[in-house]
Amino acid sequence: MAFQPSHSRALRVCPDQQGSNQGRGKVHSRACRIAFPETEFLARAVDQATGARGDLAIFGERLKHSVLVVEDNQLNRELLRDWLEMEGYEVCSAADLKASYDVLGKHIPNAVLLDINLGKDDGLDLLAWMRQKPELSGIPVIAVTAHALVAEQERILQAGCGACLSKPINFERLREQLKHWLQDGRVSQPNS
Repeated sequence: MAFQPSHSRALRVCPDQQGSNQGRGKVHSRACRIAFPETEFLARAVDQATGARGDLAIFGERLKHSVLVVEDNQLNRELLRDWLEMEGYEVCSAADLKASYDVLGKHIPNAVLLDINLGKDDGLDLLAWMRQKPELSGIPVIAVTAHALVAEQERILQAGCGACLSKPINFERLREQLKHWLQDGRVSQPNS
């Protein structure tokens, strides 16, 4: 891959001064760009996310909805949070099942983006718990998973998720799913 400035970070190696100081010599500053491997992935994801921005005419409508992001990977959680906020959603987030239970005890979101593999926890345990609670049972859950196998996706959908998106996230598909489940200012029921 060719070196691209969007996939690098600036690093200032000298003070931002130029000129001569008596007794100290002349000071120059230089900036260079250094590429970090993980930055390329994040840059592509951010480019896709910002390119997938929705119509600003419906921005106000989206502010009426809140989304809980349950994701154990901090970078993925922050990327989803930033994209959702940019899209106009209110966002809560949790890194594991315990934090998810705490958030859902204080705030009822309109939708949940659920990572299925939460380290040692199975995200579907949260879904099963939600379906047992009358106040949470109708909340649409969109699974986000690195498992691309058809059998795994079928298991996720049969467990009660409204949709299953593979990582890396296609933000256009995510927008379509959120629009479907949160259409016209109302929340669609899963399996409807």
